[in-house]
Formats: sequence, C-alpha cells, structure tokens
Amino acid sequence: MGKPATTPHRILCGDFNTPQRESADGEVETWAGHHPQWRQRWDAAERQVLTGLAAYDLPDVFHQVNG
Repeated sequence: MGKPATTPHRILCGDFNTPQRESADGEVETWAGHHPQWRQRWDAAERQVLTGLAAYDLPDVFHQVNG
C-alpha cells in the first residue's frame, strides 16, 4: 500500500528541458551523454526528476494524461 496523498495538493511544473529524447514505447535518453565526466550521476539525477518523484506523491501527470 502506498503513502496517502499529501494535503494540500502540490504541483511541480517548469521547463526542465528533459529528457533529450523519449520514444513512443517509453525509452528515455537523458542528456548524460553530453557530460562524460558526470555521466552516471547526471543520468541518475535526471531520471529521478522524470520518474523518482512519484515516491513523494508527485506523479507524472503529463504522461498520465497524454500517454
């Protein structure tokens, strides 16, 4: 069972310019390839914004609505 929804509701929005590419089947390419010295950390950080925030009651509503 997941955590209860937070009250009041929260919305995180902005132009994060991420990911670099996203295919129709959900494959994500981050900008990490442009930063070889930080590749692993950059990729992990970018993916946390894309998918990791759901654990904090911030689901990706854009993709829920638009597929």
